[in-house]
Amino acid sequence: MNTISSRRLSFVLILATVTVLGSGFEAHSETIAPTRSTSLATPGTTATKAAALAAQLAESASVTSTPSKVAQATEPSPGTPVPTTPDPTTPDPTTPDPTTSTPAVSFADVDPNYWAYPFIQALASGNAIAGFPDGTFRPDQPVNRAEFAAMIQKAVNPNPVRQLSPSGFTDIPANYWAAAAITAAYEGRFMDGYPNNTFQPAQEIPKAQAITALANGLGLTASEPAANIVSNYYTDATIIPTYALDPIAAATQANLVVNYPDVRTLNPQAPLTRAEAAAHLYQALVRLGQAQPLPVDVAAASYIVGGAGAVSQTPPTTPEETAPTDTTAPTPNVQPGRATRGVSSYLGVAANFGLTGDSALGDGTNVAVFSKIGLLNSLSVRPAVVILDDPAVLIPITYDFNLRSTETLGQTFSIVPYAGAGIGIKTGDDASVGFLLNAGIDVPLSTQFTATAAANALFGDDTDVGIWVGVGYNFAGF
Repeated sequence: MNTISSRRLSFVLILATVTVLGSGFEAHSETIAPTRSTSLATPGTTATKAAALAAQLAESASVTSTPSKVAQATEPSPGTPVPTTPDPTTPDPTTPDPTTSTPAVSFADVDPNYWAYPFIQALASGNAIAGFPDGTFRPDQPVNRAEFAAMIQKAVNPNPVRQLSPSGFTDIPANYWAAAAITAAYEGRFMDGYPNNTFQPAQEIPKAQAITALANGLGLTASEPAANIVSNYYTDATIIPTYALDPIAAATQANLVVNYPDVRTLNPQAPLTRAEAAAHLYQALVRLGQAQPLPVDVAAASYIVGGAGAVSQTPPTTPEETAPTDTTAPTPNVQPGRATRGVSSYLGVAANFGLTGDSALGDGTNVAVFSKIGLLNSLSVRPAVVILDDPAVLIPITYDFNLRSTETLGQTFSIVPYAGAGIGIKTGDDASVGFLLNAGIDVPLSTQFTATAAANALFGDDTDVGIWVGVGYNFAGF
């Protein structure tokens, strides 16, 4: 082969190599050109064949790479949820059935047997509340004021009825995570700030304050004196803060209040938990007509104060099973040891100061052991013994009046007056049985203690009158 032929062959090989490399680089870059601008040499020459071969190789490489790249572009990355097309027959997820057995949203720490499951599941399915990134809801975790404002904004989306001042709250910077939610809750009249123009967002919100927020935001009012309502429904009504008395009474009548595990125990000063927040928000949506009431045969309904489920979990009867209307009054349900008018039953010790008479009740200063045993909502039996010389046994039945508040020395106290009658027994040399009159007041001090003061007059051969002041330890029913 002469020198000129060798040079030609080398030139053709170099051209083919450059063409193939260029085509391979083009395929590797994932760019599929719509048209090709490669200029082929004149047909019939060796260079032409080499160039044509290179073009075919490049075309093959491009076409072969295309399907795999398209497939990679359309496949989701690992762990990414694949969106699905909604089934037109599926109920709107914004108004879920709280009793469904196939929840749209579930949390690792809220199983279907959890007391607040229907409330949590329904709100989560409607995107009214959310869980944590680890898939939990943390139902027993306390809620702070900022978090409750965020829940209100997300669940209720309140309409503004007033305007927050341009300066806002001094402890809520513009870039605070819940700033918009706090503004919405304030302008919707759900939540207020403190007198020093702070909001205190990190403060755990007590249950009484949360119920007050919902009652105020929904514009609820009670149809009768608040003290009557709360004393009828709650055994711990006496520790409801004064500011919350009217709103809680109104919320109670509107079936907003949910108490677990005892429907009659409010625990107004306890921090609100996330589960309780979900329950109360759900009931607020029911009040607004944006959610369906829980059926009475759902266990969670039994914790709704004043709701049908709180009275009975028996499914409603059919019209054929309904008995004729009974116009007679229902038989009172006597529950010894129950609270009356919001004041617990108790057992205590008092100092008795005798005013007149010859028994321990009316003579000198003695010690009295007394008790209150609630029978009905407004009736109690109050056995007592005044001991030391010639003991006196007192057994009055009292009518307990409504809870009321009074201001003394700049402090607000709850008091419950009572009055009644019964029998008294004087012991000693001249033992006798006489008619007893009794009147006094109960002053709840806490969930554990109640102070009481009473006057007793025992009529017989002589009249014995004494006044005692003491403290009782509260207890529940027998």
